[in-house]
Amino acid sequence: MIPNRMSQIAVTTAIATTLLLFAYSTGNRSRCAVPPAPPVVTPMITAPADAETVADADAPIATDVENKVRQAARDFIKEQYPRSRAEGVFLLAFRAGNLYLAGVDMTSPSDSGRSLRATQDLLVRLYVRKNGGTYWRAEQIGSAEAARLRAQAL
Repeated sequence: MIPNRMSQIAVTTAIATTLLLFAYSTGNRSRCAVPPAPPVVTPMITAPADAETVADADAPIATDVENKVRQAARDFIKEQYPRSRAEGVFLLAFRAGNLYLAGVDMTSPSDSGRSLRATQDLLVRLYVRKNGGTYWRAEQIGSAEAARLRAQAL
């Protein structure tokens, strides 16, 4: 038996991800893509991180590129979900640093007064203008496609 609610959520999420990866890898690749699902909203209560874990001396320092990618993800959330707020952004780099999978941890106000938490998966790409200037743009992807990308990266 699982001792607490957080462990139950973690195990359920792991099982669902495994089943999605299995279903995707065994499915017919010629089918049309399924439109991305809306973010899953799960009420959560989180404890604030202690200063020691936040200020870890061994933690890598974010580069200028990673900061721009994170900002593109935050801008997407602000534009698509105006009542929500991006709390944190996870990055996984692909294709020589010009393609990223971003997982945005976001909160949304609810009618009951509690904040609802959700994770939104985004694909963030580097675009080049005719004049050579560059910009980052985020777009929503489904959880199955995000799981497939994470599995490729690992």
